Amino acid sequence: MKTLLIGAHPNFSSFNAALRDAFADRLLAAGHEVKQTDLYEKSFQPVISYEELIGSFQGCEPPADVAKEHDDIRWADFIIFIYPTWWMGMPAIMKGYIDRVLSNNYAYRYGDSGRPVGLLTGKKALIVQTAGGSEYYLMNSGLEQAMKLITKEGIFGFCGIDVVEHLFLYQVNKVDDIARMMMLEQTAELISEHVR
Repeated sequence: MKTLLIGAHPNFSSFNAALRDAFADRLLAAGHEVKQTDLYEKSFQPVISYEELIGSFQGCEPPADVAKEHDDIRWADFIIFIYPTWWMGMPAIMKGYIDRVLSNNYAYRYGDSGRPVGLLTGKKALIVQTAGGSEYYLMNSGLEQAMKLITKEGIFGFCGIDVVEHLFLYQVNKVDDIARMMMLEQTAELISEHVR
């Protein structure tokens, strides 16, 4: 299976980076093909211009950086997104990636009825989202469910991508290294469960 790992954390030695590396190690050991990218490391430009936005609706060729991301998604069977929770959502650079890369006429189009049609069907995704907040707070406030709904249905489902799981890892900035190692193992085990 071909798996694309997409991370978004400005600290390249963060727990998020360790998660991405753990996934890559487990996938490669199981004989899968892997591509890794970190949006901060590659200085991905998250801001979509008016010309680019209009061009996607007019069927124009995307900019070179977006075309490269299109190729990577086209290549992948399975996509793993790894990012921290900032202001009860994803980092701006990840949102900008979605704005620019999951573009009209590539990730979706509007059908004759005016309803959206996902063009990335057959692809699966796993979302691993770290958080400073506790499980109790995020679950009981309804914030975790809201974030899951937006990503599963409002973003990836809109494009036809099947989100097989959206895992939250809580209080990663407060727990000790033993707890973080347990989280790494927990997430690595998801590979065996979902990536075949």
